[in-house]
Amino acid sequence: AAGPKAPVAASPPRSGASLVSSVLMNWSLWAMAACYFCIGVIRSCLADWTPIFLAEEKGMGMEVASRCLCAFEFGGFLGSVLAGRASDSVFAG
Repeated sequence: AAGPKAPVAASPPRSGASLVSSVLMNWSLWAMAACYFCIGVIRSCLADWTPIFLAEEKGMGMEVASRCLCAFEFGGFLGSVLAGRASDSVFAG
């Protein structure tokens, strides 16, 4: 029978420079940053142009068109809350 195993030594803490370089060289992080940037551009375009499009092309008043954008934003908030709750229940979060 084998005796008790010796504790494994923890790896030494990384220096600040190597930690920063490992973060900057992480391609998954760069991909997430690029996706976040693209989503930000799309949201900005929707927020800026939706009321104008609805007013000029669809004949809505600017007040009604702005309410449509507000409903869109509220739906996004509600959807993110529901997606979080569903994620917690599925993955036992």
